Amino acid sequence: MAGGLFALLDDVAAHFAVDRDRVVLTGLSNGGYGTWHIGADHPERFSALVPIAGQADLASASKLTGIPIWCFHNSGDVFVSVGAARSMVAQIRAAGST
Repeated sequence: MAGGLFALLDDVAAHFAVDRDRVVLTGLSNGGYGTWHIGADHPERFSALVPIAGQADLASASKLTGIPIWCFHNSGDVFVSVGAARSMVAQIRAAGST
């Protein structure tokens, strides 16, 4: 899933000045889902995650305890329940994140 993203990031870093310690992954809606998913599978590639209104896989919460996360979700979202984001944040905290 992330192969194209990493190829793009590596190409940009090869041609432009990129501080690899400041690469933040973010996405809205399905992109928010991707942020949770890719961030959990490859936390070493990012300095932080900013999922916005994205469904999360609670089973991956323990993989996200060592990376800063700013999670945003509109409580009035009629497409993806804010409960999913709240549950994910709770699971990450329960797994040991502060």
